[in-house]
Amino acid sequence: METKRLKIIACCVLFRELSLCAAYSPHLIDVEFLHRSLHSEPDKLREEVQKCIDANVGMGYDALLLGYALCSNGIANLVARDTPLVIPKGHDCITLLLGSREAYDRSFWDNPGTYYYTPGWIEREGVEKERMSVQGEEARATIYAQYVEKYGEANAKYLMDMLHSWQKNYSRALFIEMGLVDMDEHKEQVRKVARNYNWGYDETKGDLRLVRALVSGEWEPEDFLIVPPGASTAPSYDEHVITCACGVT
Repeated sequence: METKRLKIIACCVLFRELSLCAAYSPHLIDVEFLHRSLHSEPDKLREEVQKCIDANVGMGYDALLLGYALCSNGIANLVARDTPLVIPKGHDCITLLLGSREAYDRSFWDNPGTYYYTPGWIEREGVEKERMSVQGEEARATIYAQYVEKYGEANAKYLMDMLHSWQKNYSRALFIEMGLVDMDEHKEQVRKVARNYNWGYDETKGDLRLVRALVSGEWEPEDFLIVPPGASTAPSYDEHVITCACGVT
Protein backbone atom coordinates (compact mmCIF):
# COMPACT_ATOMS: atom_id res chain seq x y z
CA MET A 1 0.00 0.00 0.00
CA GLU A 2 1.30 3.44 -0.93
CA THR A 3 1.90 5.64 2.09
CA LYS A 4 -0.26 8.78 2.01
CA ARG A 5 0.03 12.08 3.86
CA LEU A 6 -3.29 12.66 5.60
CA LYS A 7 -4.65 15.36 7.90
CA ILE A 8 -7.49 14.71 10.34
CA ILE A 9 -9.78 17.57 11.34
CA ALA A 10 -12.08 16.26 14.05
CA CYS A 11 -14.23 16.92 17.08
CA CYS A 12 -12.33 16.45 20.32
CA VAL A 13 -14.92 13.96 21.61
CA LEU A 14 -13.28 11.44 19.24
CA PHE A 15 -9.77 12.11 20.57
CA ARG A 16 -9.13 8.70 22.10
CA GLU A 17 -10.64 6.66 19.28
CA LEU A 18 -8.98 8.59 16.45
CA SER A 19 -5.62 8.78 18.22
CA LEU A 20 -5.59 5.02 18.82
CA CYS A 21 -6.50 4.15 15.24
CA ALA A 22 -4.15 6.77 13.76
CA ALA A 23 -1.27 5.19 15.68
CA TYR A 24 -1.83 1.93 13.80
CA SER A 25 -2.44 3.52 10.39
CA PRO A 26 0.07 2.75 7.64
CA HIS A 27 -0.12 6.39 6.56
CA LEU A 28 1.53 9.58 7.83
CA ILE A 29 -1.14 11.41 9.77
CA ASP A 30 -1.40 14.85 11.33
CA VAL A 31 -4.36 15.70 13.56
CA GLU A 32 -6.26 18.79 14.61
CA PHE A 33 -9.10 18.65 17.13
CA LEU A 34 -11.81 21.28 17.52
CA HIS A 35 -13.85 21.96 20.65
CA ARG A 36 -17.05 20.01 21.25
CA SER A 37 -19.05 23.19 21.95
CA LEU A 38 -19.14 23.91 18.20
CA HIS A 39 -21.86 21.26 17.93
CA SER A 40 -24.24 23.68 19.63
CA GLU A 41 -23.84 26.14 16.75
CA PRO A 42 -23.83 24.35 13.37
CA ASP A 43 -23.05 27.58 11.49
CA LYS A 44 -20.05 28.18 13.74
CA LEU A 45 -18.96 24.56 13.31
CA ARG A 46 -19.09 24.95 9.52
CA GLU A 47 -17.12 28.19 9.71
CA GLU A 48 -14.37 26.72 11.89
CA VAL A 49 -14.00 23.53 9.85
CA GLN A 50 -13.84 25.55 6.63
CA LYS A 51 -11.09 27.68 8.19
CA CYS A 52 -9.12 24.53 8.91
CA ILE A 53 -9.62 23.31 5.34
CA ASP A 54 -8.47 26.65 3.95
CA ALA A 55 -5.46 26.76 6.28
CA ASN A 56 -4.21 23.48 4.79
CA VAL A 57 -4.17 24.66 1.17
CA GLY A 58 -0.76 23.95 -0.34
CA MET A 59 0.35 21.74 2.54
CA GLY A 60 0.77 18.69 0.32
CA TYR A 61 -1.75 16.35 1.93
CA ASP A 62 -3.29 13.60 -0.15
CA ALA A 63 -6.60 14.03 1.67
CA LEU A 64 -8.20 15.86 4.58
CA LEU A 65 -10.19 13.49 6.79
CA LEU A 66 -13.11 14.90 8.75
CA GLY A 67 -13.83 13.32 12.10
CA TYR A 68 -17.41 14.53 11.83
CA ALA A 69 -20.62 13.32 10.26
CA LEU A 70 -23.35 15.65 8.93
CA CYS A 71 -23.81 16.98 12.50
CA SER A 72 -27.05 18.99 12.18
CA ASN A 73 -25.86 20.27 8.78
CA GLY A 74 -22.74 21.73 10.40
CA ILE A 75 -20.68 19.89 7.77
CA ALA A 76 -22.96 20.90 4.88
CA ASN A 77 -21.72 23.51 2.36
CA LEU A 78 -18.04 22.91 3.03
CA VAL A 79 -15.83 23.52 0.00
CA ALA A 80 -12.83 21.32 -0.83
CA ARG A 81 -9.93 23.48 -1.99
CA ASP A 82 -6.85 21.81 -3.46
CA THR A 83 -7.23 18.59 -1.45
CA PRO A 84 -10.03 15.97 -1.41
CA LEU A 85 -12.18 15.76 1.71
CA VAL A 86 -13.10 12.36 3.14
CA ILE A 87 -16.22 12.37 5.32
CA PRO A 88 -18.05 9.47 7.03
CA LYS A 89 -21.61 9.08 5.80
CA GLY A 90 -23.72 9.49 8.92
CA HIS A 91 -25.90 11.92 10.83
CA ASP A 92 -23.57 12.32 13.82
CA CYS A 93 -20.64 10.78 15.66
CA ILE A 94 -22.86 8.03 17.08
CA THR A 95 -22.65 6.38 13.65
CA LEU A 96 -18.84 6.48 13.87
CA LEU A 97 -18.81 4.94 17.34
CA LEU A 98 -21.36 2.23 16.56
CA GLY A 99 -19.44 1.22 13.44
CA SER A 100 -22.01 1.68 10.67
CA ARG A 101 -25.18 3.46 9.57
CA GLU A 102 -26.96 0.13 9.82
CA ALA A 103 -26.04 -0.23 13.50
CA TYR A 104 -27.17 3.35 14.13
CA ASP A 105 -30.48 2.76 12.32
CA ARG A 106 -31.13 -0.45 14.27
CA SER A 107 -30.47 1.31 17.55
CA PHE A 108 -32.71 4.22 16.61
CA TRP A 109 -35.66 2.17 15.43
CA ASP A 110 -35.45 -0.36 18.28
CA ASN A 111 -35.35 2.43 20.91
CA PRO A 112 -36.31 5.80 19.35
CA GLY A 113 -36.40 7.52 22.75
CA THR A 114 -32.66 7.05 23.38
CA TYR A 115 -30.25 9.81 24.42
CA TYR A 116 -26.70 8.70 23.62
CA TYR A 117 -23.68 9.27 25.86
CA THR A 118 -20.15 8.65 24.60
CA PRO A 119 -16.89 8.47 26.59
CA GLY A 120 -15.35 11.46 24.83
CA TRP A 121 -18.43 13.62 25.26
CA ILE A 122 -18.43 12.94 28.99
CA GLU A 123 -14.68 13.49 29.33
CA ARG A 124 -14.90 16.82 27.51
CA GLU A 125 -17.19 18.24 30.23
CA GLY A 126 -20.39 17.01 28.62
CA VAL A 127 -22.19 15.78 31.72
CA GLU A 128 -20.56 18.41 33.95
CA LYS A 129 -21.80 21.24 31.73
CA GLU A 130 -25.19 19.58 31.44
CA ARG A 131 -25.40 19.57 35.23
CA MET A 132 -24.65 23.31 35.31
CA SER A 133 -27.09 24.12 32.49
CA VAL A 134 -30.87 24.47 32.75
CA GLN A 135 -31.04 20.65 32.41
CA GLY A 136 -28.86 20.02 35.46
CA GLU A 137 -30.23 18.96 38.83
CA GLU A 138 -28.68 21.87 40.79
CA ALA A 139 -29.70 24.41 38.18
CA ARG A 140 -33.26 23.09 38.12
CA ALA A 141 -33.59 23.49 41.88
CA THR A 142 -32.28 27.06 41.71
CA ILE A 143 -34.54 28.01 38.80
CA TYR A 144 -37.57 26.42 40.49
CA ALA A 145 -36.96 28.42 43.69
CA GLN A 146 -36.70 31.62 41.66
CA TYR A 147 -39.95 30.83 39.84
CA VAL A 148 -41.76 30.10 43.11
CA GLU A 149 -40.63 33.40 44.59
CA LYS A 150 -41.61 35.36 41.51
CA TYR A 151 -44.70 33.54 40.18
CA GLY A 152 -45.98 31.26 42.95
CA GLU A 153 -45.73 27.49 43.29
CA ALA A 154 -48.44 26.48 40.80
CA ASN A 155 -47.04 28.69 38.05
CA ALA A 156 -43.50 27.59 38.89
CA LYS A 157 -44.39 23.93 38.31
CA TYR A 158 -45.98 24.80 34.96
CA LEU A 159 -42.96 26.83 33.86
CA MET A 160 -40.56 24.05 34.86
CA ASP A 161 -42.61 21.54 32.86
CA MET A 162 -42.30 23.77 29.81
CA LEU A 163 -38.59 24.37 30.37
CA HIS A 164 -37.83 20.66 30.56
CA SER A 165 -40.42 19.32 28.12
CA TRP A 166 -37.57 18.09 25.84
CA GLN A 167 -36.85 15.33 28.37
CA LYS A 168 -40.23 13.77 27.65
CA ASN A 169 -38.99 12.87 24.17
CA TYR A 170 -36.53 10.43 25.73
CA SER A 171 -36.91 7.38 27.94
CA ARG A 172 -33.43 5.85 27.98
CA ALA A 173 -29.81 6.92 28.46
CA LEU A 174 -27.43 4.71 26.48
CA PHE A 175 -23.70 4.64 27.24
CA ILE A 176 -21.50 3.52 24.33
CA GLU A 177 -18.64 1.45 25.76
CA MET A 178 -15.57 1.71 23.52
CA GLY A 179 -13.37 -0.53 25.67
CA LEU A 180 -10.36 1.78 25.67
CA VAL A 181 -10.02 2.65 29.39
CA ASP A 182 -11.94 2.04 32.61
CA MET A 183 -15.18 4.00 32.27
CA ASP A 184 -16.95 3.08 35.54
CA GLU A 185 -16.90 6.69 36.78
CA HIS A 186 -18.32 7.94 33.48
CA LYS A 187 -21.05 5.32 33.54
CA GLU A 188 -22.07 6.38 37.03
CA GLN A 189 -22.41 9.97 35.84
CA VAL A 190 -24.79 8.82 33.12
CA ARG A 191 -26.74 6.68 35.58
CA LYS A 192 -27.21 9.77 37.74
CA VAL A 193 -28.50 11.76 34.78
CA ALA A 194 -30.90 8.93 33.95
CA ARG A 195 -32.22 8.88 37.52
CA ASN A 196 -32.68 12.65 37.51
CA TYR A 197 -34.68 12.49 34.28
CA ASN A 198 -36.56 9.29 35.17
CA TRP A 199 -35.02 7.50 32.20
CA GLY A 200 -33.87 3.93 31.96
CA TYR A 201 -30.14 3.23 31.69
CA ASP A 202 -28.41 0.84 29.31
CA GLU A 203 -25.01 0.17 27.76
CA THR A 204 -23.87 -1.07 24.37
CA LYS A 205 -20.48 -1.96 22.92
CA GLY A 206 -19.08 0.42 20.35
CA ASP A 207 -17.25 -0.59 17.17
CA LEU A 208 -14.13 1.14 15.79
CA ARG A 209 -14.60 -0.25 12.26
CA LEU A 210 -15.44 3.12 10.65
CA VAL A 211 -12.76 5.01 12.57
CA ARG A 212 -10.11 2.48 11.52
CA ALA A 213 -11.29 2.61 7.90
CA LEU A 214 -11.15 6.42 7.90
CA VAL A 215 -7.52 6.64 9.02
CA SER A 216 -6.30 3.61 7.06
CA GLY A 217 -7.57 4.90 3.71
CA GLU A 218 -10.19 2.17 3.23
CA TRP A 219 -12.85 4.57 1.98
CA GLU A 220 -15.62 2.33 0.68
CA PRO A 221 -18.31 4.41 -1.09
CA GLU A 222 -21.11 3.06 1.09
CA ASP A 223 -19.33 4.40 4.19
CA PHE A 224 -17.45 7.52 3.06
CA LEU A 225 -17.99 10.54 0.85
CA ILE A 226 -14.94 11.73 -1.10
CA VAL A 227 -15.31 15.39 -2.08
CA PRO A 228 -13.00 16.32 -4.98
CA PRO A 229 -11.22 19.69 -5.11
CA GLY A 230 -13.61 22.48 -6.04
CA ALA A 231 -16.73 20.58 -4.98
CA SER A 232 -18.81 21.18 -1.86
CA THR A 233 -20.83 19.09 0.58
CA ALA A 234 -24.60 18.94 0.83
CA PRO A 235 -27.24 16.86 2.65
CA SER A 236 -28.46 14.06 0.38
CA TYR A 237 -31.83 13.53 2.16
CA ASP A 238 -31.56 9.80 1.57
CA GLU A 239 -29.79 6.79 3.08
CA HIS A 240 -26.37 8.22 2.12
CA VAL A 241 -26.98 11.26 4.39
CA ILE A 242 -24.36 13.49 2.75
CA THR A 243 -23.25 14.03 -0.86
CA CYS A 244 -21.41 16.43 -3.17
CA ALA A 245 -23.22 19.47 -4.45
CA CYS A 246 -21.64 18.72 -7.84
CA GLY A 247 -23.45 15.38 -7.89
CA VAL A 248 -20.36 13.23 -7.30
CA THR A 249 -20.93 10.61 -4.58
